[in-house]
Amino acid sequence: MFKSYLRSLFRNITGNKFYSALNVTGLSIGFATALIILMYVQDEQNYDKHHRNYKRIYRLETDIAVGGNHNLYATIPIPLGPAMKTEMPEIEQFVRLDPLGGLAFRYGEKEYYESNFFLADSTVFEVFTHDFLYGNPVKSLTEPNSIILTKKTAEKYFGYKNPVGEFLTSGTGHNYQVTGVIKDLPGNSHLKFDALVSISTDAETYSTTKPSRFWKIGTFTYILLTEGSSIDGIYAKFPAFYEKYMKALGDQFHLSFTLMTTPLAQTHFRQGLGAERPTGNKAYILIFSLVAVFILSIASINYMNMATARSANRAKEVGIRKVLGADKGQLIRQFISESIILSLLALIIAILAVVLLLPDFNYFTDKMLSLNPAGNIFIYVEILCIAFFVGLISGSYPAFYLSSFQPISVLKGSVAKSGRKTGLLRKILVIIQFFIAIFM
Repeated sequence: MFKSYLRSLFRNITGNKFYSALNVTGLSIGFATALIILMYVQDEQNYDKHHRNYKRIYRLETDIAVGGNHNLYATIPIPLGPAMKTEMPEIEQFVRLDPLGGLAFRYGEKEYYESNFFLADSTVFEVFTHDFLYGNPVKSLTEPNSIILTKKTAEKYFGYKNPVGEFLTSGTGHNYQVTGVIKDLPGNSHLKFDALVSISTDAETYSTTKPSRFWKIGTFTYILLTEGSSIDGIYAKFPAFYEKYMKALGDQFHLSFTLMTTPLAQTHFRQGLGAERPTGNKAYILIFSLVAVFILSIASINYMNMATARSANRAKEVGIRKVLGADKGQLIRQFISESIILSLLALIIAILAVVLLLPDFNYFTDKMLSLNPAGNIFIYVEILCIAFFVGLISGSYPAFYLSSFQPISVLKGSVAKSGRKTGLLRKILVIIQFFIAIFM
């Protein structure tokens, strides 16, 4: 039976090349657009989830009030993280990261201006998950003037050799010893860096506990909660912490400080803060998802319209099959099967198109999306289900309509009259297509 369906589909495609090409092209464009949007949405929703303990990591943020005016920052005072770690057992570890600023670095004859190097505590690899290619994560940033490079940065200065033990010289004349190399950060990391310099290099600034430093906003600070702890416990204990470390000086200058936090997985979408890194927007996820649905709807409606418009061309086939004993259910399965197979064919073409378009899309959006099956099994399952569903929905109405033809009516040539009954539906579908296009 299935072989019969395939033969019928093959004859239908080869006998109507223009119609088949138009249908497959329309579905392919719809699937390609939906696939790219699906990859984009998944990438946005998975920001920072590659870190093993991301559910227990929070960024500390500032709400500082001056004369009744609230100022919100993504950074906090330098000594706040270490002091909170000391006072609150719910905090397993903390890490501070501070942009080093634009600075030239040199190795031999190679010199580059770097604007994405950060100072970091040696605890950075206890909080975040980064894979080491060279070096020891436990000892890599413990000593002053030590530096960790990403793979891309290491290759830029040292080529493909192991650079551990080599030195980079900054424009200010300081020498930094390379103590490790990590894999390049995924594209969906909200805090991107090209190198990390040990924060103990500037011990005078980052080790102080002077009361005035508790009021100078300065660093990105992240905490890792202990297993079973809640961020509510931190909020409950912060008033006592504030009383001990910050209140006296704050009252003196009529300042107040309120702690804010954001879960790591939501940091990418955090907005409205000073010193924030480039952020995403949850509204875009909804908008792009709706666009994907609309485009697939247009492609499906287009398929239904073309299939019903050509109903007269397949009337004889339906009449002959019914005369030979085919029932309505068999015909429905045949036409829906044809629709699903065409949909899957369109999906294959769409995947090839996306492979060609993805480099330009990544350049345009500054992302690192990939169709590598190893990391996108869920994407492939999703788009395969979408293709199957679109084929099922697109072929359902034509299947029920064509299978309803009566053999006697077909032989008498009265199919055209019954075809007029579908005219109103096709007009409605065309209106829906135009509405969706204009709406977008």
